[in-house]
Amino acid sequence: MTLDSGHLKIMRPTVNADGGLPVPTFQEVFRSYYGNRVVGFNRYFTALSADTRADLLVRMQRFAATTADLVVLTPSYPDGTEGTYRIIQTQHTTDEDGLFVTDLTLEKTEGVNDPGQIKNIAPGSG
Repeated sequence: MTLDSGHLKIMRPTVNADGGLPVPTFQEVFRSYYGNRVVGFNRYFTALSADTRADLLVRMQRFAATTADLVVLTPSYPDGTEGTYRIIQTQHTTDEDGLFVTDLTLEKTEGVNDPGQIKNIAPGSG
């Protein structure tokens, strides 16, 4: 398994309702190294037919990510992929060594509207 493209953070939405309207915030639930994959012809056009874009395909260690989560990529080298992405598909599979991995099809977003909405909380700490 080659996960040498950089590292990513999975951000999961939580809803805070302090007596008013619910305000979505995001907290970090998982970190992993990732490897870039090729977005194939079928995956690209299937995403277009569903009114989404398959901008990037990454492979990471196995994790139960959902389409409600956001992914923040930090590449190891400047390649234009840094930023926040929305998950449009997850696939749990095994790699060439038989290790469990997750492939994420990602669509570039503008990120979270308010940077204060992101809380960097280590998994298991609360």
